[in-house]
Amino acid sequence: MDSEGFRNVPVTKLLVPIVGGCSSLVIAYNLRPNLQIPAQAQLWRFFASQWGFQSLGSTFIGTWLIYRMKIIEQRYGSSKYAALIFISFIASSLVHTGAYILEPSMIPNGPLSILFSILYQYQKIVPPTYQMRLLGLPVTDKSYVYLPAVQLLLSNSFSSFFSCFCGFLIGSIYDNTTIIKQWRFPTAIRQFVANYLGSNKKKPTRKVNNVQSSVKEEDVQTMSAMFPDYSRHEIEKALRTAKSDLNRATDILLTSSASSSR
Repeated sequence: MDSEGFRNVPVTKLLVPIVGGCSSLVIAYNLRPNLQIPAQAQLWRFFASQWGFQSLGSTFIGTWLIYRMKIIEQRYGSSKYAALIFISFIASSLVHTGAYILEPSMIPNGPLSILFSILYQYQKIVPPTYQMRLLGLPVTDKSYVYLPAVQLLLSNSFSSFFSCFCGFLIGSIYDNTTIIKQWRFPTAIRQFVANYLGSNKKKPTRKVNNVQSSVKEEDVQTMSAMFPDYSRHEIEKALRTAKSDLNRATDILLTSSASSSR
């Protein structure tokens, strides 16, 4: 997960260390079972458990999945992706709070609901780039995402299954509810975060202008996977117009698709 891999995905870049940090807190607490926490401070544990995994293995798999599914942020744009994560967090918090009241052992085992809400969008909008057969079964490149997700699903019996099911259901409701899909954070908040996270983007030089005519093959392949019905020429044109910004290029292609369908 080098810094180049987080280019144009600021929400993913922020989400990975948040999950990693909260996981460290949860794991540290589990390693010290005799640590006394005041009753009024138990809320921190419940909050951290929504963002932190309880083992190093789950932490590694979870953060890798977040990074691997950054294509959803590239497809949706950072504003919509941040809204998806926030709505998934609020919805899963309400569900898990109710479950915790009924059964105190039902503490979330990390951001499974958020992950599976993203996974729902991934399985629906991201097409496989290749397919082969292994032992008679069809296998695609998306299997490398599904298999680790199944491992998280089975990581802690019923509690993990409950969180994953809730996340998948939340993702489905989000995708099929127009009002929820259209919600975004207020412009002032989006602008503040964009300035804070993207402060290193504004470095105009003459050399950059001279290279704008070329696009990276990696970007072309990413866009081709998201828009298989578009020709390479159309994708390269959109990338040049967007100055290699995948979010803007996605908007350009979606806009052109909407215009042509009228």
